[in-house]
Amino acid sequence: MSGLHTLFEVYPEAARATLPLGLRVEDLVVAGGINGCDPETGEPVGGLEEQVAAAYQKMAFLMESAGGSLDNVGRAVAYVTDIEHREPVNGQWWEAVFPDPADRPAYKVILAELPPGELVRLDFVGVLNARRTRFDLPGIPARDPTVRIGEMIFSSRCHGIDGATGELAPGGLVPEAARTFQTLRELAVAAGGSPHDIVQLNAFGKTADYIAPARAEFARAFADIDPKPAFNPLVNFITPRFEISVEMIAVVGGQR
Repeated sequence: MSGLHTLFEVYPEAARATLPLGLRVEDLVVAGGINGCDPETGEPVGGLEEQVAAAYQKMAFLMESAGGSLDNVGRAVAYVTDIEHREPVNGQWWEAVFPDPADRPAYKVILAELPPGELVRLDFVGVLNARRTRFDLPGIPARDPTVRIGEMIFSSRCHGIDGATGELAPGGLVPEAARTFQTLRELAVAAGGSPHDIVQLNAFGKTADYIAPARAEFARAFADIDPKPAFNPLVNFITPRFEISVEMIAVVGGQR
């Protein structure tokens, strides 16, 4: 800890607010569970659109109070309670905050149980004194990007698309998983790192049946790396045409 010079919490401006919005540690800004509630009363501010707007406003306030701006956000995750809420949170409202598709954080929206009345929560990571850059692989379209900001690389959820054909790897879960892990390795390289810099992979599937095959394919895909990245298989919504989605966090030159 002797090398740590900057560490502080950021609180809302509301006098009666008791919960911090997030934490700055050196140039890293981390927020977990930002909601669309009034910071003094703890009550939701309205319906979905109003709560989303409030959460995004808190994100901007936190980044500015920590010494940066939305330009420094590298990764965000929104949690909603209803599958019908995913699209506006993942689409029009997010794109209003980050209108340039070439300059957006890595992002995803997943389903979660939230306290009564809360319709959305938001986690994010920012890196001060750094600017995100988007990276894509030929032949693999991505609505939500992979970005590098400072020494960190964040991907959105990636799928088993073969860049050579532009098509989904045929054969179901195992070929899709193999292609997805290879894509993430290639994205780490494209962003200036290497597969050895990958520190975490979060996988998503429709049912728990996918977990054992996904773990086996992960072990094969990273057989050359020791210690391996943390691998977290989760059951949650994914686009119906896919059997697995995976996202990555990497730290260039870091150590697990």
